[in-house]
Formats: sequence, C-alpha cells, structure tokens
Amino acid sequence: METEQELTALEESAAVLRGRITRAVEQASSGQSDGTMIPELTRELATVKDRIAVTKAQETQTERERQQQEQAQAREDLDKLILEIGEHRAEFLEAYRNANLELGLYFRALEKAGPLVRECSTAFGPLPSDVGALRDLALGTAPAEAIADLRDDAGQQWKTVFEVRPRYKKF
Repeated sequence: METEQELTALEESAAVLRGRITRAVEQASSGQSDGTMIPELTRELATVKDRIAVTKAQETQTERERQQQEQAQAREDLDKLILEIGEHRAEFLEAYRNANLELGLYFRALEKAGPLVRECSTAFGPLPSDVGALRDLALGTAPAEAIADLRDDAGQQWKTVFEVRPRYKKF
C-alpha cells in the first residue's frame, strides 16, 4: 500500500516535470527564455524515472516474496494434510477390517447359540429367558442407531460406500 502511494506520487511528479519541460522547450523555441532550465528539468525527470523503476522493482520483489511465502505455507499445510490423510486412512482400514471380522464373529456365535438353545430346551420348548437374551442381542436397527448422531456426507462429492460383511480370518 505504501509502495503504491509512493509510486503514484512519483508518477505524478514525472508528469509535472514532463509538463514543465514541454513548456520550457516551447518558451525556448519562441524566444521567451534561453532554455537553461531544460537540462536541469531533464536530469530531475531522469532521477524520478529511476526512482519509479526502483520502486516498481521493489514492489515486484515484495510481491514475489509474498507469493513464495504463501507457496511455502501451502506446501507445509499440504505436507501436514497428507500425513493426516494417511493416518485417517490407516485408522479407517483397521476399523473397516475389524468391523468385518467382528460381524463374522457375531454371526458365528449366533450359529453356535441355536443348537445350544435347543439342548437347553425343556419339554415345553426353549426357555423364554434364552430366546429373550438372543432377541436382545439381535442387530436389527442397532447399526443405524449407532451412527444416528453422525451427519451423512451424501451431498458432497464423496460417492464411496464400503460394505461391511461378516468375514473370517484365513488360517
């Protein structure tokens, strides 16, 4: 901002000097003056033009440095973000793997429970407490309820959905 004001003032001074030089040349041509002021005004104009060039160069250098600082900050931010993305990816993959494994273990345990409920049955059938306990452990809407407090990102550009299925370790 300060450089812009200085540059504007210098350009105004140069315009005034050009006008003074033009009038001095006209007066010298018409014989109204001897033209002794023309070389001095021309040197003064050259000095102002040099100051304009230096000021513009300083302004360009300052802008270049500002852009370099912004680029360096952007690089630093990007490097940090890449590390963060890698951490989130690793955590997601571990959680995704665990969700699939746990779902598999859950269903395996349910499979084992069926025959045991029959073995524990009386002549009147399975015990209501056993049936009730298994019913209470059914997933039903529990997965949806577990994430009910989370905001869905479907409106964003992300179209990726990962399916969770019962899976088992390979031995």
